[in-house]
Amino acid sequence: MTAPLCELSPDGYHESSELALNWRDRTVLAVRDVMNGASPLMAGIWPYRLGHHSYLVCDFYVEHTNRLFAITFCLGEEPNLTHLDEPTVPDFADALHLATMVINELGATARLGMRGTGQSPLPLSTAGTE
Repeated sequence: MTAPLCELSPDGYHESSELALNWRDRTVLAVRDVMNGASPLMAGIWPYRLGHHSYLVCDFYVEHTNRLFAITFCLGEEPNLTHLDEPTVPDFADALHLATMVINELGATARLGMRGTGQSPLPLSTAGTE
């Protein structure tokens, strides 16, 4: 199993690695550059699966504009924070922690679910649950 990127205890103690803090700082600057002062800044957070892989997306945007900075966290891999928009992290806890650090630093309003949707038009199959 891949070692976690950050120490995230159930008592609320969080210790971020230097690698994570450096990524946060570079990402905050990049988001600010793309947004160019537009507000209010939103952050849409939503998961998805593709094949046998899981992802967590954090879209930074300002509604009714074309300003967007999308981050797709690739989960279940050795940490690699070289690419600001597609970091790889060991698990959902690290991905959500990194996203939260950027959201908080930018003062963005977080929303769970894909921007403009987040709901499947059809319910998941309930076969075998009757």
